[in-house]
Amino acid sequence: MPALDRLLYLEGMNSGYGIKEAAEFLLRKAEEGEIAVMVPVSLGNPVDGLIIYLWGREGIRVLPVPDWPEKNPRLIPDAGVPVYRTRFSRQAMGRLDVSELKRIYFIYPYSVYPGKKFLEENPEFRPEWSHLKPDGINSIRIFKRERKF
Repeated sequence: MPALDRLLYLEGMNSGYGIKEAAEFLLRKAEEGEIAVMVPVSLGNPVDGLIIYLWGREGIRVLPVPDWPEKNPRLIPDAGVPVYRTRFSRQAMGRLDVSELKRIYFIYPYSVYPGKKFLEENPEFRPEWSHLKPDGINSIRIFKRERKF
């Protein structure tokens, strides 16, 4: 197998490694009470893989965030997040004020948008879980919002 194909599809950032483990982590968290899982609107793994595991599951509300990071570096905008009927809907049904949601997680798959920058622009989030890919560089990361009371 060509090295580039191995990197892109089997071992690197876009591979499926860690998707099942990330889904299991979030499903365990949902057993403790309802959670919201924010996901960037990007095609491919790990986001699509996790959505397949999580969309429609009891205790989990999947919230696509289409404006992050290109239009707004803040994951949770003041106007709330759009709510979609399905992952592939283009038109939002409305907006959700997430300030009252108690447990919000964010799937962070990016290697081109530095995690340090994400945390600077979204200081209410903290790293919660990570799974290193076989390439030893990339990982699936899950951040959790820490509520300020």
